[in-house]
Amino acid sequence: MQNNFWYDALKYGALLGLIMGLSRIFETYELFLSDRVGVGGLFVVEWLASVVIFIWLLYRFTKRRALSAPDDEGFSYGSGLSYALMVSMLAGVVVGVMYHIFVSIVGYEAYVEGYISLIDEYYAIIANSGVQLPSDYMEMFEDIKDMLRRGEAPSMFDNLLTSLQIYMFTGLVVGLIIAAITRRQPQYPQSNNTINQ
Repeated sequence: MQNNFWYDALKYGALLGLIMGLSRIFETYELFLSDRVGVGGLFVVEWLASVVIFIWLLYRFTKRRALSAPDDEGFSYGSGLSYALMVSMLAGVVVGVMYHIFVSIVGYEAYVEGYISLIDEYYAIIANSGVQLPSDYMEMFEDIKDMLRRGEAPSMFDNLLTSLQIYMFTGLVVGLIIAAITRRQPQYPQSNNTINQ
Protein backbone atom coordinates (compact mmCIF):
# COMPACT_ATOMS: atom_id res chain seq x y z
CA MET A 1 0.00 0.00 0.00
CA GLN A 2 2.88 2.39 0.74
CA ASN A 3 4.17 2.04 -2.81
CA ASN A 4 1.22 3.89 -4.33
CA PHE A 5 0.85 6.54 -1.58
CA TRP A 6 2.56 9.22 -3.65
CA TYR A 7 0.79 8.19 -6.83
CA ASP A 8 -2.61 8.44 -5.15
CA ALA A 9 -1.73 11.68 -3.38
CA LEU A 10 -0.46 13.27 -6.60
CA LYS A 11 -3.41 12.08 -8.65
CA TYR A 12 -6.10 13.18 -6.22
CA GLY A 13 -4.19 16.31 -5.20
CA ALA A 14 -4.03 17.37 -8.85
CA LEU A 15 -7.74 16.66 -9.35
CA LEU A 16 -8.72 18.53 -6.20
CA GLY A 17 -6.36 21.38 -7.13
CA LEU A 18 -7.83 21.64 -10.61
CA ILE A 19 -11.37 21.91 -9.25
CA MET A 20 -10.39 24.39 -6.51
CA GLY A 21 -8.24 26.37 -8.96
CA LEU A 22 -11.15 26.77 -11.36
CA SER A 23 -13.31 27.83 -8.43
CA ARG A 24 -10.79 30.46 -7.34
CA ILE A 25 -10.46 31.79 -10.87
CA PHE A 26 -14.25 32.05 -11.15
CA GLU A 27 -14.45 33.84 -7.78
CA THR A 28 -11.72 36.29 -8.79
CA TYR A 29 -13.30 36.98 -12.15
CA GLU A 30 -16.78 37.53 -10.74
CA LEU A 31 -15.65 39.64 -7.81
CA PHE A 32 -12.93 41.79 -9.35
CA LEU A 33 -13.15 41.66 -13.12
CA SER A 34 -16.79 41.35 -14.17
CA ASP A 35 -18.89 44.43 -14.87
CA ARG A 36 -21.83 43.09 -12.90
CA VAL A 37 -22.87 45.07 -9.87
CA GLY A 38 -23.66 43.34 -6.59
CA VAL A 39 -21.93 40.02 -7.20
CA GLY A 40 -21.28 39.60 -3.47
CA GLY A 41 -24.18 37.15 -3.08
CA LEU A 42 -22.98 35.02 -5.97
CA PHE A 43 -19.47 35.07 -4.51
CA VAL A 44 -20.71 33.84 -1.11
CA VAL A 45 -22.77 31.03 -2.66
CA GLU A 46 -19.90 29.92 -4.88
CA TRP A 47 -17.42 30.09 -2.01
CA LEU A 48 -19.67 27.98 0.24
CA ALA A 49 -20.16 25.46 -2.57
CA SER A 50 -16.39 25.22 -3.08
CA VAL A 51 -15.83 24.62 0.65
CA VAL A 52 -18.42 21.82 0.66
CA ILE A 53 -16.91 20.29 -2.50
CA PHE A 54 -13.40 20.49 -1.03
CA ILE A 55 -14.41 18.72 2.19
CA TRP A 56 -16.50 16.11 0.38
CA LEU A 57 -13.77 15.28 -2.17
CA LEU A 58 -11.05 15.14 0.47
CA TYR A 59 -13.24 12.78 2.51
CA ARG A 60 -13.97 10.59 -0.54
CA PHE A 61 -10.30 10.39 -1.53
CA THR A 62 -9.18 9.55 2.02
CA LYS A 63 -11.96 6.99 2.43
CA ARG A 64 -10.98 5.36 -0.87
CA ARG A 65 -7.41 5.17 0.41
CA ALA A 66 -8.58 3.68 3.73
CA LEU A 67 -10.68 1.01 2.01
CA SER A 68 -7.75 -0.02 -0.19
CA ALA A 69 -5.58 -0.69 2.87
CA PRO A 70 -5.05 -4.39 3.61
CA ASP A 71 -7.31 -5.74 6.35
CA ASP A 72 -4.40 -6.97 8.43
CA GLU A 73 -2.82 -3.49 8.46
CA GLY A 74 -5.91 -1.34 8.87
CA PHE A 75 -5.79 2.41 8.32
CA SER A 76 -4.52 4.38 11.27
CA TYR A 77 -5.48 7.90 12.29
CA GLY A 78 -1.98 9.08 11.38
CA SER A 79 -2.22 7.52 7.92
CA GLY A 80 -5.51 9.27 7.29
CA LEU A 81 -4.24 12.62 8.52
CA SER A 82 -0.99 12.45 6.55
CA TYR A 83 -2.83 11.42 3.39
CA ALA A 84 -5.46 14.18 3.70
CA LEU A 85 -2.77 16.73 4.45
CA MET A 86 -0.61 15.67 1.51
CA VAL A 87 -3.55 15.74 -0.93
CA SER A 88 -4.48 19.21 0.34
CA MET A 89 -0.94 20.52 0.04
CA LEU A 90 -0.58 19.23 -3.51
CA ALA A 91 -3.94 20.79 -4.35
CA GLY A 92 -2.62 24.07 -2.96
CA VAL A 93 0.36 23.93 -5.31
CA VAL A 94 -1.93 23.41 -8.31
CA VAL A 95 -4.24 26.25 -7.21
CA GLY A 96 -1.29 28.60 -6.74
CA VAL A 97 0.08 27.89 -10.20
CA MET A 98 -3.35 28.21 -11.86
CA TYR A 99 -4.09 31.47 -10.06
CA HIS A 100 -0.73 32.97 -11.00
CA ILE A 101 -1.24 32.06 -14.66
CA PHE A 102 -4.76 33.55 -14.59
CA VAL A 103 -3.64 36.85 -13.07
CA SER A 104 -0.71 36.98 -15.51
CA ILE A 105 -3.04 36.53 -18.49
CA VAL A 106 -5.61 39.05 -17.27
CA GLY A 107 -2.96 41.49 -16.13
CA TYR A 108 -2.22 42.54 -12.60
CA GLU A 109 -3.27 46.13 -13.34
CA ALA A 110 -6.77 44.97 -14.38
CA TYR A 111 -6.96 42.90 -11.20
CA VAL A 112 -6.02 45.92 -9.06
CA GLU A 113 -8.48 48.19 -10.83
CA GLY A 114 -11.21 45.60 -10.30
CA TYR A 115 -10.33 45.45 -6.62
CA ILE A 116 -10.45 49.26 -6.38
CA SER A 117 -13.81 49.41 -8.14
CA LEU A 118 -15.13 46.85 -5.66
CA ILE A 119 -13.96 49.06 -2.77
CA ASP A 120 -15.65 52.04 -4.42
CA GLU A 121 -18.86 50.03 -4.88
CA TYR A 122 -18.99 49.05 -1.21
CA TYR A 123 -18.20 52.60 -0.15
CA ALA A 124 -21.07 53.89 -2.35
CA ILE A 125 -23.46 51.37 -0.78
CA ILE A 126 -22.49 52.56 2.69
CA ALA A 127 -22.73 56.24 1.69
CA ASN A 128 -26.15 55.74 0.03
CA SER A 129 -27.52 54.00 3.10
CA GLY A 130 -27.40 57.27 5.00
CA VAL A 131 -24.72 56.14 7.44
CA GLN A 132 -22.25 58.91 8.17
CA LEU A 133 -18.75 57.53 8.23
CA PRO A 134 -15.97 59.36 10.06
CA SER A 135 -13.39 61.04 7.87
CA ASP A 136 -10.85 58.44 9.07
CA TYR A 137 -12.70 55.79 7.09
CA MET A 138 -12.53 57.83 3.92
CA GLU A 139 -8.80 58.26 4.42
CA MET A 140 -8.47 54.53 5.08
CA PHE A 141 -10.25 53.69 1.80
CA GLU A 142 -7.97 56.10 -0.08
CA ASP A 143 -4.87 54.65 1.60
CA ILE A 144 -5.89 51.11 0.65
CA LYS A 145 -6.46 52.15 -2.96
CA ASP A 146 -3.14 53.96 -3.00
CA MET A 147 -1.30 50.90 -1.64
CA LEU A 148 -2.96 48.67 -4.23
CA ARG A 149 -1.94 50.95 -7.09
CA ARG A 150 1.67 51.19 -5.88
CA GLY A 151 2.04 47.49 -5.11
CA GLU A 152 3.92 45.11 -7.33
CA ALA A 153 2.45 41.96 -8.80
CA PRO A 154 3.20 38.95 -6.62
CA SER A 155 5.67 36.48 -8.05
CA MET A 156 4.86 32.89 -8.90
CA PHE A 157 6.62 31.85 -5.70
CA ASP A 158 4.49 34.26 -3.62
CA ASN A 159 1.26 32.89 -5.09
CA LEU A 160 2.45 29.32 -4.71
CA LEU A 161 3.55 29.76 -1.10
CA THR A 162 0.36 31.59 -0.10
CA SER A 163 -1.86 28.96 -1.68
CA LEU A 164 0.21 26.15 -0.16
CA GLN A 165 -0.12 27.65 3.32
CA ILE A 166 -3.88 28.11 2.99
CA TYR A 167 -4.46 24.57 1.77
CA MET A 168 -2.03 23.09 4.27
CA PHE A 169 -3.88 24.72 7.17
CA THR A 170 -7.29 23.82 5.74
CA GLY A 171 -6.17 20.26 5.04
CA LEU A 172 -4.87 19.93 8.58
CA VAL A 173 -8.09 21.17 10.20
CA VAL A 174 -10.40 19.17 7.94
CA GLY A 175 -8.00 16.21 7.92
CA LEU A 176 -8.18 15.90 11.72
CA ILE A 177 -11.88 15.11 11.41
CA ILE A 178 -11.64 13.03 8.23
CA ALA A 179 -8.83 10.89 9.68
CA ALA A 180 -10.98 10.09 12.71
CA ILE A 181 -13.88 9.07 10.47
CA THR A 182 -11.87 6.96 8.01
CA ARG A 183 -9.55 5.06 10.36
CA ARG A 184 -9.89 1.29 10.49
CA GLN A 185 -8.51 -1.16 12.99
CA PRO A 186 -6.59 -4.16 11.63
CA GLN A 187 -8.80 -7.17 11.00
CA TYR A 188 -7.13 -10.51 11.56
CA PRO A 189 -8.60 -13.70 10.12
CA GLN A 190 -10.44 -15.83 12.65
CA SER A 191 -8.67 -19.09 13.34
CA ASN A 192 -10.47 -22.35 14.07
CA ASN A 193 -8.18 -23.05 17.01
CA THR A 194 -9.41 -21.56 20.21
CA ILE A 195 -7.26 -21.27 23.28
CA ASN A 196 -8.89 -22.46 26.48
CA GLN A 197 -7.89 -20.80 29.68
